[in-house]
Amino acid sequence: MSVDIKKFQKSINSLSSTKKILTVGDVGIDKYIFGEVSRISPEAPVPVLRVTKKEKKLGMSANICNNLNALGVKNSLISIIGNDENGRLLKRLLEEKSTETKFIVTDDDSTTISKDRVLTSVQQICRIDHEDEFFSFGELALGSFYGNFEKALNGHDGVILEDYSKGVLNAESIQRLIHLCREKGVFVAVDPGKGKPAYLYQGASLLKPNYLEAKELVHSMGYEQCPIEKMGEILIDKLSLDRVVITLGHRGMAMWDKKEGYNQIPTVAQEVYDVSGAGDTVISVITAGIVNGLTLLDACWLANIAAGVVVSKKGTAVVNTDEMLKLFNKLNIN
Repeated sequence: MSVDIKKFQKSINSLSSTKKILTVGDVGIDKYIFGEVSRISPEAPVPVLRVTKKEKKLGMSANICNNLNALGVKNSLISIIGNDENGRLLKRLLEEKSTETKFIVTDDDSTTISKDRVLTSVQQICRIDHEDEFFSFGELALGSFYGNFEKALNGHDGVILEDYSKGVLNAESIQRLIHLCREKGVFVAVDPGKGKPAYLYQGASLLKPNYLEAKELVHSMGYEQCPIEKMGEILIDKLSLDRVVITLGHRGMAMWDKKEGYNQIPTVAQEVYDVSGAGDTVISVITAGIVNGLTLLDACWLANIAAGVVVSKKGTAVVNTDEMLKLFNKLNIN
């Protein structure tokens, strides 16, 4: 690795400053039902699960808040949830993790998304999704959402738009929120949604797609074949972005900055057990790093280490600064 231990320690320490980050996007509850299967049901040819454990976790964009809290970063969340049991549970879980929830909009006509996973020790048996068939919100809910966003901007140093394509971030709201951030001079990072046209993310401070998403974005602008070295240049040029980071899985990540130019760093993951949630970790760490004065390259090195820890854990996980430093020291010893 090409990162000095003192510099890395200083970069990690900078994350838990007085800076505050606002997360925006669709949210939900991830419910896990664990159990054991030893027989088939006499009622139908399906396994009978004897439940041994249940867990409830923050899902979708709320997992960004999980990551920020684990890093010691002050944060808030804006979303639209239903006036239901899952909505109340979501707010309670967020508050227990120290995320500010006063900007969340509760809509009587909406359903708070939950995804119930039924698992044994060796496999997932099924997933049960509770969500509306069509993702749209009324004028009253959207008006409150935009009003809360403008209020929140005054007290935050960075914004993360985490697009899960469930209605909160859509063709109108994405551009409106980015423009408001630009007007206020607030850093805004975007994790794009699948299958959406690139122009929706125009003007963002940072765009962080994975490789397949980046291919879709440049394709939507008319570029059929494009080497990785050119993707970020095209996105920055055509979308008026300041920075682009493309995560490349086992190949690490590539980054482009108007001032710093192009860089690519290799992955540091030593064990890959589960990649779910790694993208949330990456954008959380990069955003926290940049709003605290790090260069894009230094912020990406932190995110690279953080992702290396997260993918070694089972399920959607988070990482703290002690774990990051431990992996860094291990890599430098080896």
